[in-house]
Amino acid sequence: MKPVPTDTADQQKDAARRSGRGTAAGGQGHRRGMRREYSAGFILFRDLPQGRVYLLLDYGNHWDYPKGHLEAGETAWVAAVRELREETGIRQVDRVAGYEQKMEYQFVSGVKGRIHKQVTYFLGRTKTSQVNLSDEHCGYAWLPFEQAMAQLTYKNAQVLLAKAEEHLLKMPGKPGSLPSHTAGSGKLNPQKKNVG
Repeated sequence: MKPVPTDTADQQKDAARRSGRGTAAGGQGHRRGMRREYSAGFILFRDLPQGRVYLLLDYGNHWDYPKGHLEAGETAWVAAVRELREETGIRQVDRVAGYEQKMEYQFVSGVKGRIHKQVTYFLGRTKTSQVNLSDEHCGYAWLPFEQAMAQLTYKNAQVLLAKAEEHLLKMPGKPGSLPSHTAGSGKLNPQKKNVG
C-alpha cells in the first residue's frame, strides 16, 4: 500500500512523477517565474553471494533513492556523495563507469511556487551494509532487482533502475568502477528507523 501525500504540493509532485515526466537529460525550464532546482543521488547496490541488492529509502509517502539538493559550488557527483553520507551514513562508494542519468520533472510547492527539478543519478557499488538513516526517512531496504522494482513508488524511478540493471548485466565480469570514494555506513529487507 502506498501512502497518500498530505498536501497539495506533494500531490502535484507525485502526479508529475507518476506521469513519467522525468525524462533523461537536457532541457531548461522555459516558463517565466519557474524556479529551477538541482539534485543528485545514487542508485546504490551491494554484491552478495546470493546476488545483487539495491538500496531504497522510505520517505514516508514514497520509496526512492538517496538524493538531495546541490549546495553552492558543488558538482552533481560531490553532492551525490555528500547526500549519500548524510542520508544513510554510507561513506564508501565505487562509481560504476558509464552510467549517469538525468531525470526532470515539474511540481508546485506551496512555499516556493512552480519548480522545475533536475536530478542527476549515478550508479554506485558499496561494500557497506549498515544504514544509519537521517531524520528525513522512516525506513530502508536492500532488495533484489525485481523486489526493488515493485517497491519503488514512481515509474520514472523504475526506469532508472531497469537501465542500471541492464548496464550492469552488459558489463564483462564484475562491474567496472572508478576508484572508491569516501563518503560513513546498511540491512537486508525493509527496515524501520532505529530498528536493528
